[in-house]
Amino acid sequence: MAKSDKPKGKPGNPNWVKGQSGNPGGRPKLLHEVREAARSHNVWGIGRLRELADSEDGRVAIAAIKELLDRGVGRATELDDEERSLQRRIMVARAELLEAQAKSLANQGGTSDVTIVIPPILGDDE
Repeated sequence: MAKSDKPKGKPGNPNWVKGQSGNPGGRPKLLHEVREAARSHNVWGIGRLRELADSEDGRVAIAAIKELLDRGVGRATELDDEERSLQRRIMVARAELLEAQAKSLANQGGTSDVTIVIPPILGDDE
């Protein structure tokens, strides 16, 4: 058969029966038992990470602190271009508002020596 003569249809395992689960037994029971055993040690594990965070070895302390923060706050995510652009626009708008407030204060006899600095956004190359 030539490439163009291939039968068209859904990719996948041709041995599957329509309407029948590919995993009728569900997840293995052992996986559930392992997770439950691990969860029973959560308090101990967090306590141990806390101890390691006070380590004299900076590498150990940083690794422990990172793990604690990942679990408590969530893993840090990188901003995509759209989020970075939105953050930039928000910061510029705030800077413009601050600048307008500074000018208003200067007009009322306050100081006119105000500098507005927009800090860079992580990963921003502008």
